[in-house]
Amino acid sequence: MLTRTACGIKVVVCEQYLNSEIRKRYLGEFPSPVCSFETCCCECADSDVQITLYQIKRSMDASITSEMYYEAKVLELMFLQMKSGNTVSSRQLPDYDMRAVNAARQIICSRFRDCPKIPELAVMTGTSPSKLQKDFKTAFGMTIHECLWETRMAKALELMETSDEPIRAIALEVGCRKAGRFSEIFKKAYGMLPTEYMRART
Repeated sequence: MLTRTACGIKVVVCEQYLNSEIRKRYLGEFPSPVCSFETCCCECADSDVQITLYQIKRSMDASITSEMYYEAKVLELMFLQMKSGNTVSSRQLPDYDMRAVNAARQIICSRFRDCPKIPELAVMTGTSPSKLQKDFKTAFGMTIHECLWETRMAKALELMETSDEPIRAIALEVGCRKAGRFSEIFKKAYGMLPTEYMRART
């Protein structure tokens, strides 16, 4: 089911669809009987999922009605969810340590433009720099540095989709002062340069 929301769109994959259309064609386990994905302004959102959702939204705005296209995009979202789940270590952290890494991630999400350095993050979350880095990787399957840049790229993508700001202004707004570095990381995240992405969306 595809529905529009205030921020963009929401995709809900119901159990009936999973059973009747997906499980009979594809082997393997799925992460949950019901999958839900939504465009949002939360910078912690997975960047690959967000770009797929923005592609779906653009297609809906362009009045594309191909069921095959939208089913392919839903399958892509489900694959990304499974891939993301497989990257996180199965070892559970104690509650105290989990609270610390969750707090660190929230700080990264809210202060991605001028994110505190790791030693400061550790003080703010009541742990040590080395332990914070180790536990963060265990909990989220990525380093603190990777999380920060994923957050920045997700916000940059949102701004490219929702504003007419030039690329350099967007780079500065997400905390990247060097346009060349911004372009390099954007291409690594999305497979194309920011200028190429902007041309493709027009």
